[in-house]
Amino acid sequence: MFSERIASVPVSGTVSISDAVRQRRARGDEVIDLSVGEPDAATPDAVVAACEKALRDGATTYGPSQGIRPLREAIAGDHERLRGQPIDPDQVLVTPAKHALLEAFLVLLDDGDEVLIPSPAWVSYAPQVRLCGAQPVQVPVGDEGQVPVDEMRERANEDTQAVLVNSPSNPTGAVQTRETMAAVAEMAAEEDLTLVSDEVYGKLVYEGTFTSAAEVAPEDLEVVTVDGVSKAYAMTGWRIGWLTASPSFVQEALKVQQHSVTHPTLFAQHGAVEALQGDQGFVDRLREGFADRRDLVVDRLEAMGAQFPHPGGAFYVFARFPGVEDGGAFAHDLLDEAGVAVVPGEAFGPGGEGHVRLSYAVDRDTLERGLDRIEEVLT
Repeated sequence: MFSERIASVPVSGTVSISDAVRQRRARGDEVIDLSVGEPDAATPDAVVAACEKALRDGATTYGPSQGIRPLREAIAGDHERLRGQPIDPDQVLVTPAKHALLEAFLVLLDDGDEVLIPSPAWVSYAPQVRLCGAQPVQVPVGDEGQVPVDEMRERANEDTQAVLVNSPSNPTGAVQTRETMAAVAEMAAEEDLTLVSDEVYGKLVYEGTFTSAAEVAPEDLEVVTVDGVSKAYAMTGWRIGWLTASPSFVQEALKVQQHSVTHPTLFAQHGAVEALQGDQGFVDRLREGFADRRDLVVDRLEAMGAQFPHPGGAFYVFARFPGVEDGGAFAHDLLDEAGVAVVPGEAFGPGGEGHVRLSYAVDRDTLERGLDRIEEVLT
């Protein structure tokens, strides 16, 4: 009755936890949610105002399928500021958030193709590859969360079409060094692969320097950079993202968009213009707050004996606790015994066994209470 492709894809490990939290809260249970991957701040007022104005001005119709020109221009300017690489607005495709990744995979992949993915990895990478009829090849990262370039080169073969990198990482928070990112790009060029770089947390780096794949890639390498306003601007529900690539790649991806979602919500795009071109102090304050909470979590988890890659960005810690072998069972125990929601590490692929992902995108008091409860379960 159902296709083999859809049968091969599990439900989202992160969304299912969020649904479980909502169900428990609906029946009156108190749950400290350390699973959610969204900032606890409200969208900036100026962004909301820009969206409201667009609604009043009639931005409720169909729009250009590639995205409105002012937003593509704003994205091009933002890309140059963050990555030091000037691009043309025609190299931008505005998408409904993570749909950018699915569009990129649909452009690149045929049945039986392969994509190299460092593991643990965000829960939707492998399922999206499978939905394209291709196979994810997940290669475990090292203890510090750096992409295992040599191992990935060994796994490349004639079926490999792309390599994916995510920095800062969901779920580990690891930030790829400039040397690692350059090595990934060099490997992709040598193996004649497309490099897909998910950089949605690129503005949330707390130490070191963010390096984009586009900065260090050879000129002849096709790099598809994925970004959006969800994380850095507290706009998760707005569902505005984008990909940047060569104009020819963008035109191929545009076919997918035109035959699926047509374009992202028109009035939300006007809000995104304000986010990217308005006062960036919101992003600075958000990053400073996350850095403070990151330090709290790292100190507390180390005191509990947990092991994890050092989170230099994003707002996650991917931890293995003493005596815990099954991340799923441990997450279930935390929810049942302590009312604390975390995401089982197994949801993030073969590199996640025995771990859980904690998000510190909650207020400090809630975070401390959640950590107290985790410590009580462990003792």
